[in-house]
Amino acid sequence: MAELIESDNEVSFATGISTLMMKLGPILIGKGRRRFWDRMVTKGFGSLMIRMRARDMSICQAVSIIPLLAKSKEKNLCFINIAGGSASDSINALFLILQKDPALLKNRKVEINVLDINTGGPAFAERCITALKEPGGKFKGLDITFRHIPYDWNDTQKLAELLSERKEWLQLCASEGGLFEYCSDEVIIRNLKTIYDCSNEDVIIAGTLLHDISTIDAGIVAALKISSNIKIKFLGVNGLKRIAEPVHWKVSSTIEGNPRYLVFALKKKE
Repeated sequence: MAELIESDNEVSFATGISTLMMKLGPILIGKGRRRFWDRMVTKGFGSLMIRMRARDMSICQAVSIIPLLAKSKEKNLCFINIAGGSASDSINALFLILQKDPALLKNRKVEINVLDINTGGPAFAERCITALKEPGGKFKGLDITFRHIPYDWNDTQKLAELLSERKEWLQLCASEGGLFEYCSDEVIIRNLKTIYDCSNEDVIIAGTLLHDISTIDAGIVAALKISSNIKIKFLGVNGLKRIAEPVHWKVSSTIEGNPRYLVFALKKKE
């Protein structure tokens, strides 16, 4: 597995594998001197907030989709995870659905599509899903497939094609630590418009964003600037509404409590 601490100063976003290790925490990273600094980083407050974000993102997706699964027993389920990396949020959302009611996923195709420019995170996700379908795994007996689709969020053609292909399925689009944290307003709007135009009426978008810079703790902002070259967007919930509402999306739910991140769900305006 790649190391958490990147040596490449040109990296402008957190890779799927780096983020995954922060989610795993120090106990699961591994032993030995070689991984000492990786373990130290994941003990920090920033990694703790990412683990909180991952937990809340999985809860948001599960809570949003469970009523639709219960109502539409004949429909298959399509996850579309933009900049999804290792797809840990989608996988854990499925765990929560199974915990709530295993019957919700029986006799139903489930597809996890990770749209990501990188390959490491999606490759790890595919191996995880394969292992989880083995005897004794949580996905044993379920019809769950995985696809990695190389995706540049500046060009939404592949997103449009996938949404159109799966228009008869239940559709859950997600972006944890991706679209709403790095992209310009223009790129976010382009992706929101594509989802709106090519999806069905029940589509859900779940995402994460950073709180508005005027409300976030100054120490957190300083730590982000000092610790990495990653350029992130302090969108805030009001910024999200400013972008989403003109293109016919409404904020249907939020999960707060994380000092850095907000988790939200969007639905089409009626």
